[in-house]
Amino acid sequence: MIDGLRCDVKGTELKAHCGEKATFHSSEAKRYAEKLAFLHETKATLIREKGTINKEELSAQLDAKNFKGEAREDEIERSAKHHKELHKYFSYIGEHLVEGETYRLWVDDLKKLEIVSANFY
Repeated sequence: MIDGLRCDVKGTELKAHCGEKATFHSSEAKRYAEKLAFLHETKATLIREKGTINKEELSAQLDAKNFKGEAREDEIERSAKHHKELHKYFSYIGEHLVEGETYRLWVDDLKKLEIVSANFY
């Protein structure tokens, strides 16, 4: 008898998945870091040129760079840190998987490995 629903996944497949996820999260961390740098640079320029930060002008400049309303510095910092941590997580897991093995995964494992959404099930 089999206890519950499990998925058997080959180590090579899982390793490749972790590598793809590590690359994705590294790219996202870099993207958010660049957004943060642009935000800081834009604020400094407005203060230097105008003596103050005009919210409308700041919003217009951020919208031109496709910020999509992500003007809150703490949100951008949090997202950058979150993706950086996920990059480290997936890199570590991927480096320590045994390629010749088969891994039996359950729903929680699938969520942690971002194979299914965290909101799934």
